[in-house]
Amino acid sequence: MIGLSARREGLLKALVFCSGFFLTGLFLDILKQIPQLSVYISILVIDFTPWYQLSVGTITAVWAFRDLQVPGRTMEERSRLDWVHLDTLPVTGREREVLRLILDGETNASIADRLFISESTVKKHINNSFRKLGIRSRWELLKQVGVLHPKE
Repeated sequence: MIGLSARREGLLKALVFCSGFFLTGLFLDILKQIPQLSVYISILVIDFTPWYQLSVGTITAVWAFRDLQVPGRTMEERSRLDWVHLDTLPVTGREREVLRLILDGETNASIADRLFISESTVKKHINNSFRKLGIRSRWELLKQVGVLHPKE
């Protein structure tokens, strides 16, 4: 079993990751379904995040937390689950790089800085990737690549 500090750190990363997606109602519905997680998420929310920032990141955290409870999986194996499906998507190498950074919680501006390209180029890569994948949002990207439902 993972200690409280590791859980808090993981949940905090997920909260920060998607602070731009404001789906508070969906978050609250999930908490009702999984009461044992609400304690950890509430601690994070009280300590680090105003209520208006509750987001898809929290939902991701719930699923990530669920996955952390699977016996026998190392942290490396768990993190690999997020990327297995991403590597099979019909996008260019650079588009895949941008998608990975999106899934790491980077903003368009920070992606541009990391890849030494303009922000408009980042947006172009995102638009091209989303078009190829038939999606319209970062939330749909999360569902598409299996972050919320890792490949078993």
